[in-house]
Amino acid sequence: MKTVAILFAAVLLVVAVDVPVMAESFYAAFDAGRSTAEGVCNNASVPAGSTFAGCRETGHMYRIAGGYKFARMWGAEIGYGEYGNSSMGIANIPGNGKLHLGDWKLSGLEVSGTGAFPITERLAILAKAGLARTMLKFTPSCRSVIGNNFAYGIGAEFAFNGRFAIRAQYENLGKVGNANSAGKVKVSMFSAGIVLGF
Repeated sequence: MKTVAILFAAVLLVVAVDVPVMAESFYAAFDAGRSTAEGVCNNASVPAGSTFAGCRETGHMYRIAGGYKFARMWGAEIGYGEYGNSSMGIANIPGNGKLHLGDWKLSGLEVSGTGAFPITERLAILAKAGLARTMLKFTPSCRSVIGNNFAYGIGAEFAFNGRFAIRAQYENLGKVGNANSAGKVKVSMFSAGIVLGF
């Protein structure tokens, strides 16, 4: 009987360590991908009489995040990210050559409720909704605008075990700016990342 009890305890230990789905726990995540600042090129200060080219609305983003899963399906997450930067383009000024119009940069903080809806034992559909505080900054002018918006996302997560998973997401962080500042710039991103449970 003692041997059976020891074996039973060992089995429970293995199951607890190697559950395929990330269960109730704290976790940390790192995501990287591509961001889009739709409409940011409308902010280019192009001198009169010149032509304008080379502005890019996409950049490379990364984010660190931490969260807690209250249950297999529900949780909360907070994250800070550098959402990308790129060139505002070049103006060709007749008689004066080319003028670089500077760069744009996005960064921000997100607080979200999360849901993970199982498809298989290891694969789940992800959904998130919450608030995003996003800053759009222009250099060399140092002009910046901040947006506080409802944000949402959808994606998928694959759990290798109870402590490690990978995920891919699309997120919409709303619009930054207004007609009196930087115009309305729609911020979205596609990312892939890793999740480590504790």
